Amino acid sequence: MHDGAPLHLPIPTAESVDLNLIRALDALLHECHVSRAAERLELSQAATSHALARLRKTFDDPLLIRSGRELVPTPEADRLKPIAAEIMRLVGDALQAPHFDPATARSTFTLVAPDFLAAEILPTITVLLQQQAPDVRIENYSTPPPHEVNLGGKIDAALLPAERVPKSRDSIHACNIRWHGVAGAKNPVAGTSPDLEEFCALPHIVVDRALMHEHLDDLLGSMGLTRNIAMRLTNSELIPHLLATTNLVTITPMTTPVGPEVASFTPPVDIPALEYRICWSRRLALDPGSIWFRERIAEVCADKLPDGNGPADAEAAGRAG
Repeated sequence: MHDGAPLHLPIPTAESVDLNLIRALDALLHECHVSRAAERLELSQAATSHALARLRKTFDDPLLIRSGRELVPTPEADRLKPIAAEIMRLVGDALQAPHFDPATARSTFTLVAPDFLAAEILPTITVLLQQQAPDVRIENYSTPPPHEVNLGGKIDAALLPAERVPKSRDSIHACNIRWHGVAGAKNPVAGTSPDLEEFCALPHIVVDRALMHEHLDDLLGSMGLTRNIAMRLTNSELIPHLLATTNLVTITPMTTPVGPEVASFTPPVDIPALEYRICWSRRLALDPGSIWFRERIAEVCADKLPDGNGPADAEAAGRAG
């Protein structure tokens, strides 16, 4: 009940207006015809008429009034028409698939790669980014940061041994790494092919948790043999200096350069190649920038590292996830 004074409804707010009503408003004000608006909305004429009734109530205005056989907009409708059109444009733009343009991107990508692989691919990746994505930056880690150990957050590409990629993770082939023995260039074993007994007796450097060292010891153990482990390290940074100045030996990837202070020798056992794969954080699986970056990593691995994958597997980096 009211005393006859005009009834003013509350002013509509973004929270109170159904987006479907804005879509109907845009169609109705564009067509000024209920049937044509219904076709545009892919709704029945009755549903479109109901939407018009709700809009009239929402805006406290008839919006479209009959003049002869036509519907003509009220001044309020003229005011709302460009607003409704702009809202629909913004919604459409927002719902489009995101796009990554390397030439204009200002992103930072996180790469995890062991030192020996980083040494092979980072120079090429750096040049590639300078050419294609000059404002893109890389954060490189030899092991995942502590809070990222399970690849839960922001890692765009991690080069891990295939055996250490969680089974639940999508990944793509990066390379197969072969291994050889290395020693100081003045070490008598350099350039030779020691037999099993001689090889095991040599004073070895072992890197803790290095998968290939674990595999080699398992292989020797299956033959009832063990290496003479003279030193254990937590990383490989000191190995070249130690080899050059002592009689120690070790195994390293064939990608690791030798000479003039370090030389290779042939182990008496066939050390199988170790596959490395590229994996990434789940939250970045469909991110266009992250996809672009790991595709570039896959391409560089294929080009720079032995037994690299081909272009087809690089393309899979954008499909997996």
